[in-house]
Amino acid sequence: MRNAYLLLIFCGILFPLSLASQKVLQIETAGRVKAKKIFKGEALEYLLTDSDTWIRGVIEDFNVEQKLIIFGDRYVKVDDIAAIRYFKPGAARMGGQLALFGAAWSAFAAIGTATDGNPDTNYRWSDAVVTGTSMGLGLAYARLFRYKKYKIGRRRNLRLIDLTFLAPPKKP
Repeated sequence: MRNAYLLLIFCGILFPLSLASQKVLQIETAGRVKAKKIFKGEALEYLLTDSDTWIRGVIEDFNVEQKLIIFGDRYVKVDDIAAIRYFKPGAARMGGQLALFGAAWSAFAAIGTATDGNPDTNYRWSDAVVTGTSMGLGLAYARLFRYKKYKIGRRRNLRLIDLTFLAPPKKP
């Protein structure tokens, strides 16, 4: 028990400055308590209000006072962002697995008809339909659901927050 207290005191002395403050970009949704938080170092893909192209960048810092997101090559005002999207790798994996299921169905049906020794069994039209449907749905699913989009506007709001745990030093 004594060692646990010593470890706690040691961590409190050694790491107070690393936990001093944290700046966060937060996506707030109306009617929900939980908000999605975006931290420094994360990649962000966003759409500006006056543009039709998605821009991708890694967040280097936030300027809370001026409501700016600082990327490697540009500054973006939080109010100018119309939408944010995230790549969902699970959708690509799910679509790939569905397409792989269709290919496996066709392969097993072809191998089964070739090796069963019965001349009456053939690769049937229903096997081709299952294969085509599964592969088509898998590729469509991967294509349609690969991004999660957050449209900023009436129901969603972007907010920069500075979570300071220690008092900042006073300016002379």
